[in-house]
Amino acid sequence: RVLLTASAVLAGCIEQSFTTADEAGAGSGAQIEVSPLNIDFGALSSDDEAAISTFLVRSVGVADLTVEEIAVSGSGAASFTLLSEATAFVLPPGGELEIDVAFAPMGSDLQAAVAIVSSNAELQPTVPVNLTGEGLVAELAITPDPLDFGAVGVGCDAVENVTLENVGSEPLTISAITAE
Repeated sequence: RVLLTASAVLAGCIEQSFTTADEAGAGSGAQIEVSPLNIDFGALSSDDEAAISTFLVRSVGVADLTVEEIAVSGSGAASFTLLSEATAFVLPPGGELEIDVAFAPMGSDLQAAVAIVSSNAELQPTVPVNLTGEGLVAELAITPDPLDFGAVGVGCDAVENVTLENVGSEPLTISAITAE
């Protein structure tokens, strides 16, 4: 048996031109850095105090960074509150600001939203911060809803069943049932 090994050497020359940061249009504007990009608040019961976490907004460019807005959106947005008074601000190069977010579950199971930081940054004008937390709350489901007795004559009785179910993750206490 003969084993042949072949080698090839490729050589080439590529002309490269590097752009320096002080040339017009190259790195001459505002740049943003946000960390962390994901915040998990864990699981909270309806009896727990709100959980508070922080993300940091940094100006990493050579011009002032103008943060025009920080807004929370998504299906679980009601469970998350921005605590920082400044949701629109200007940071000089190298400046940074901590943004506090509170989580108080407004429903059971996974609550998710996104805090969107909108700015004048050249490369990435919007930066999403993913917010998640689990709500450990009691949640009542009533079926049927609405309850319809249909046509019932005057002086006649009608009986319908109603089901009350805790579809949440914490115990549910029903203290009274009234008809209005």
